[in-house]
Amino acid sequence: QQQYRVVSDQQWRWVEGRATPERLPDNSTIWHGYITDIHDRKRMELALAESEEQFRRLFEKSPIGIVLAQLRSGEILDMNDAFLRAGGYQREELRTLQASRFFQEDKGTVEDHILTPLRETGRFGPIERDIPCKGGSSYAANIQGIRIHTTFGEPLVWILVEDISERKRVDRMKNEFISTVSHELRTPLTSLAGSLGLIA
Repeated sequence: QQQYRVVSDQQWRWVEGRATPERLPDNSTIWHGYITDIHDRKRMELALAESEEQFRRLFEKSPIGIVLAQLRSGEILDMNDAFLRAGGYQREELRTLQASRFFQEDKGTVEDHILTPLRETGRFGPIERDIPCKGGSSYAANIQGIRIHTTFGEPLVWILVEDISERKRVDRMKNEFISTVSHELRTPLTSLAGSLGLIA
C-alpha cells in the first residue's frame, strides 16, 4: 500500500495504490493491484492534522493555564506549560493527581459551581479561588471550563486557569494607597472645616 500524488488535468491529486505479489511457476513475479483516487479523503486528513497541530501550538503557547481532565474521575490527562509554571509543578507530578485536588478544601465549590453547571449547561465559571502551589503557597486564579466528548462518548473537561495574583496585588496596593491618602487628608481637612465653621 502506498499513497502518492499524480498529475491529472494539470492538477495534483492524491491516489492510493495497493498490490499483492504472486510467484509464477517460472519463478517470476506478477503483481495484482489497483489504484484508487483518495484526493478528497486525503485533503480532509491533512486539514484535520493541520487543525490539530494549530490547536496543539495554541495549547502549549497560551499564557493562560489549561488543564484537560476526565469529568467522571477527575483524573488530569494533560496540562500546558503555563499551568505548570504558575504552580511550580513538573508534568509527571500532576499526571498522578486529580483535578479535584485543587478544590479539596472547598467541596461545595466543586459540586455547586463546577459539577452541577457542567452537567446542566456544559460549562462552568468563571469563579475565583486560590490554587495551591507545589511548595505549599497558592496563587489567585479565575477558573472556567467547558465539557467536551471524545469520539467514544467519554466526557472530558477543558479547564482554563488564569493567574490573577499580580492583578490582585496591584488592586490591593491601590486600595491601600487610597486608604492611606484618605486618612492623611482627613485630619487637616477636619481642622480646616472646623476653622471655617468658627469664622462663619
